[in-house]
Amino acid sequence: MMNKVAIGLAVVCIALAVFSVFCVVNVIVRQDIIDIAKCDSIANKQVLNQRTNDHTKFVVNCDYAGYIFVRIDASTSRNNYAEVSYTSKAGSSAHIVQYAERTHLASGDWACFPVLPGGVTINIGNTEWYNEVTQTVTIEYWY
Repeated sequence: MMNKVAIGLAVVCIALAVFSVFCVVNVIVRQDIIDIAKCDSIANKQVLNQRTNDHTKFVVNCDYAGYIFVRIDASTSRNNYAEVSYTSKAGSSAHIVQYAERTHLASGDWACFPVLPGGVTINIGNTEWYNEVTQTVTIEYWY
């Protein structure tokens, strides 16, 4: 009888230890998200060759609220832009957030856009009238 009680207590202790480790790991992972310390690279120095007045589209799914950072290094010093747009629904409610923002960037500049969970469209483009544009683009999702 004492053996069964001892075995039962040992199983409960092991289960509690495993659960405790799971909780600690889960809290550490969530703390990184709370601190916006995680980064996913969407494009890392990707070269884009664009015709005049053209754009390249990137579509990503953001699981958490965070920020999209964009850097453009281009063959023209200006006439470059980054544009982020999305539609996000707050839970099961009828509240819908629509966001669309375009920022013009000189070559070498960074832009930052807030994002909510859901599908996000990122357009990298140019408003050049006469010459084709070569852009080297870095896009990061921080959450």
